[in-house]
Amino acid sequence: MCKVVNLYKEPYDVYIGRAGKGKSGYFGNPILKGKRCLYCGMIHDESGTTLDCYRDYLNKRIKEDAEFKANVKALKGKIVSEDEPFNEMLGKYRSGDRTVFLRALQKTKFSNAIQLDHDDEALKEAIDRYKNIMELLDKSLAETVANDDDDFLRAIKSTEIYVTYNKCFK
Repeated sequence: MCKVVNLYKEPYDVYIGRAGKGKSGYFGNPILKGKRCLYCGMIHDESGTTLDCYRDYLNKRIKEDAEFKANVKALKGKIVSEDEPFNEMLGKYRSGDRTVFLRALQKTKFSNAIQLDHDDEALKEAIDRYKNIMELLDKSLAETVANDDDDFLRAIKSTEIYVTYNKCFK
């Protein structure tokens, strides 16, 4: 697993953002907001809408380009930088916001990543434990509906941990 940092705030081993500002953009997203997408043919006008096509681009490139695949595998354990404010999220977590990463997982680019096949066994086990616990909770909630306890059901389903589970696995 790599550590992602903000390139303006921390040193890093590899830049993974878009090309520009003296950076090659080798790992960056080539799909631009406001331009016709070469993968889906649409024009992505809103932030974050290029990410699904970028994921498809990466998966295709990893399958077809052995050198790129090797370079992606070499990122494991590196400190990488893109324009995501990971350090800000980490700072919020350390300041007591224990759900900051759950909120990030609700974003498409992260919720899709959790379902990918990972080489890191500890990560696989953690994801499986989370999924299994949440499936058990979901099953119990289905029984709660039969018992007509709607307030409890709504309260649980509104929590960030439950919303994240729905986004990532349903």
